[in-house]
Amino acid sequence: MKPINEIRRQVSDRLGVQLDRFERMSVCVFPEFLIPDEPPAYVLSKILSALGIVAQPYSPWKTYDLFVCFEDQTTCTFNVEDYISRNSKLWNCDEKTGAWNPGQVGRFINNKCTDISKRRVASIFQDVFGYSLEVDPTTHHGLIVQKANLNATNAGKVIEGPMSIAEFERLSNEVVLNIHVNNIVGDLVEDLRIPWLGHISPTLYRKQRPVLERFSNTNTRVFIEPVSDHLTEEEIEKFSEFCRVFGLDFGEVDCLRDRETRLLYIVDVNKTPAGPPNALSYELRSEAVIFLAVEFAREFLMTVKQNAFGATMAS
Repeated sequence: MKPINEIRRQVSDRLGVQLDRFERMSVCVFPEFLIPDEPPAYVLSKILSALGIVAQPYSPWKTYDLFVCFEDQTTCTFNVEDYISRNSKLWNCDEKTGAWNPGQVGRFINNKCTDISKRRVASIFQDVFGYSLEVDPTTHHGLIVQKANLNATNAGKVIEGPMSIAEFERLSNEVVLNIHVNNIVGDLVEDLRIPWLGHISPTLYRKQRPVLERFSNTNTRVFIEPVSDHLTEEEIEKFSEFCRVFGLDFGEVDCLRDRETRLLYIVDVNKTPAGPPNALSYELRSEAVIFLAVEFAREFLMTVKQNAFGATMAS
């Protein structure tokens, strides 16, 4: 990638702000902490670096403009808001209700997104889009995609249905069984990874890899392209509704387009994404970080005001 100073300059130019606009903002990442330049290469770490922000660990005595609930697990084991309400040493009074509340945090990110299992993805997808990702493997004749319910396992395979009831009962707690989406282009499969930053990113990643490696995370080619080239206005609206219902404030969402039916499927949600994707060129990796930092700043950092303690707080 380009030197970080050059990336920061381009971010400030696109936002029309001073280079040090965000340096004094306090951003807490908790309960897991980001260590810059250490694997995995989390996207959030690169975004904060591009904005000149150094993430802070939690302290009950400090105020935070932004609080990123960051737990790299399928199901969160830690209720961040409850923890703060019990441990905060800074309280303020709500003028309307007269209630005293923890006044530490201007805005939370992903505090409502506590379960990113593939089973939950499929459930909310069907509610929003109106058609199903999952199949009944005991009655479905044809190809079925079997994947681990847990996040980031890259464990999947294509099987032939139907499956015996006994086999389904044996596997049902560990895997999801989805429709086989024909996303094959030539001898490659093609995925769409779409960033979500409180709004849909104007650009997405179109990723390609060999059919035999369809469940791996190693790409042959990756392109950065406008979302509008791949999703209709109706699909963009439904995608946005899906993310809001899911409780996702920041993350990346994997989609597949079926070449025969032309239907779009959301198959995975990642709220602690690593990236940008491998196989991007030097220039495009830099461009990806720049546009993500710009969109992150516009959504979460550009509307900031002073709070009762004299610190900057997101409004």
